[in-house]
Amino acid sequence: MQATPPQLSDAWHNALLPFFEAEPWFDIQARLRRSEQPTYPAMANVFAAFGHADPSQIKAVVVGQDPYHSPGQAMGLAFSVPQGQRIPPSLRNIHKELHADLQLPLPTHGDLTGWAKQGVLLLNTTLTVEEGLPGSHANWPWKAFIEQVFHTLSAHPHCVYLLWGKHAQSLMPQIDADHNLVITSSHPSPLGAYRGFHGHQPFSRCNNYLTSHGIEAIDWSLDSLPLRR
Repeated sequence: MQATPPQLSDAWHNALLPFFEAEPWFDIQARLRRSEQPTYPAMANVFAAFGHADPSQIKAVVVGQDPYHSPGQAMGLAFSVPQGQRIPPSLRNIHKELHADLQLPLPTHGDLTGWAKQGVLLLNTTLTVEEGLPGSHANWPWKAFIEQVFHTLSAHPHCVYLLWGKHAQSLMPQIDADHNLVITSSHPSPLGAYRGFHGHQPFSRCNNYLTSHGIEAIDWSLDSLPLRR
């Protein structure tokens, strides 16, 4: 297993190098090697979210909990699944909110790469999971990685942070709310979607904030956007 994952752009590689040279990453690698069960996403995709836009290009950060725990779903972008995979319930609720908020057609697939290419960082608070066991890696030292990511982003103000669920909202102390926009809601899971997720209009609020600071709005439509390379 490589010390520094190859999926990262050069800018992210340099920014996150302190993590990849420290004990928490060595611990995670050792745990992955010892695991007797499949883990998701595949190691080649764990850091896929950091290969589409440099830190200075990030406009929005969507934060969830942990990756999908069924085969073929997790692809290293929070909430996203490869085209051709059945759309999971949480992502289906995101699609519904997208439709209600921006009056866009309901997407026909779940690949969110088009968002990532525009500077949307799709991030989970835990980057790996054991097959069939949601939350199984929640006590792994991924927190050190997330802290390094947020430290890096703190140098680039006027970013929108969409924190979906309690795990995501635990990161609020790391965000400078005076120079960025923080939008919180419940998680879009079937249990949480009707407790504040539906109707909170994250996509329009995000774009309104970006354009008010002279930053190009995000095209949240999916079927018209290019997918994976």
